[in-house]
Amino acid sequence: MGLGFGLSLTTVLTLAPLVVKEPHLGVAMGALTQVRVLAGTISLAICSTILNNYLRPKMASVISPSQLRAISNSLAAIDDLTPAQRIAVRQAFGEGYNKQNIFLTAFSGVSVLASLLIWEKKPRRVGEQQQAANL
Repeated sequence: MGLGFGLSLTTVLTLAPLVVKEPHLGVAMGALTQVRVLAGTISLAICSTILNNYLRPKMASVISPSQLRAISNSLAAIDDLTPAQRIAVRQAFGEGYNKQNIFLTAFSGVSVLASLLIWEKKPRRVGEQQQAANL
């Protein structure tokens, strides 16, 4: 989902009646919001994994395992490190954050390409579904 799905959710839910018949509208809206929550949870898990897998080997040469555990529990533990260690740890976090952004940017690019697959040559209009139902 990545690029602005949360921002576009209101529009998607507003336009859902164009695609889904009224008896199924509640299920469709519930499914859309569930997909949003699920995608956010999966993205969070992937980004946490990227960061943790990057930080552990990077910081192993800079700080002790007990200091690493303390930082994993609370970032306030960074204040207990020496100035040189603080700089190295903050740099490692910054590099890990950049790795997360690279993944999210790539995923957003794939999402944009996938969204092109739902393009309709003749877009649906608001009144068409209601007219078809009345016939």
